[in-house]
Amino acid sequence: MAAVVLLVGQTLLNNADLLIAKAVFDPKTAGVYAAAVLGRSVFFVSWSVVHAVFPVMASASSSPAQRRRAAATAVVIIALVGLAGIGVSLVAGEQAVTLLFGDEYLAAGALLVPYLAATSLFALANLIAAVDLARGRQLAPAILAAGALLQTVALALWARTTDELVQGQVIGTAIIVTALVMLVFVRGVRARHEKASSEHGNSRASVRSEERRTQ
Repeated sequence: MAAVVLLVGQTLLNNADLLIAKAVFDPKTAGVYAAAVLGRSVFFVSWSVVHAVFPVMASASSSPAQRRRAAATAVVIIALVGLAGIGVSLVAGEQAVTLLFGDEYLAAGALLVPYLAATSLFALANLIAAVDLARGRQLAPAILAAGALLQTVALALWARTTDELVQGQVIGTAIIVTALVMLVFVRGVRARHEKASSEHGNSRASVRSEERRTQ
């Protein structure tokens, strides 16, 4: 069930903006926006990273240290890919759009940087949710799907320009990532507290056992 929920969230975040653009904008503006989807390439590059990490996170033979290392490496790779894409877009975004789509889509070049930022955040959110799924949990996929649904509704009601449509996605994906990072943080704090409590209980049991032997 969690896998289906995650898939729904991914589908909404991947495609809802294009459907909204087609419904709200005139054909020329919608075409310009569609050209900016060039920035979506970051997500598909990051998807290979998720595929590489998933078996490590799901395997019962993987140690906690191996899982942490795999997750941290994936986050770094996704961040670097996103930053590289943003850097290229800043330097040659308009040239790339013109080369691929023609001069009539030049305006899409100005959308690439924020679009890449939103896509990079989406990729990070997808990684966190996929890691949760690999560990047999459901909350992170549910958060991603709920956030995707709320973002879609907000964009449909609010976005009336291409800039607003892209900016709304940056804000929406940032909120989703923040919620997921908070979930990971709370779980980490709880796990450390439980570990400390367990060690304290074991220590007290050892002391009592030692006292009984010396009596």
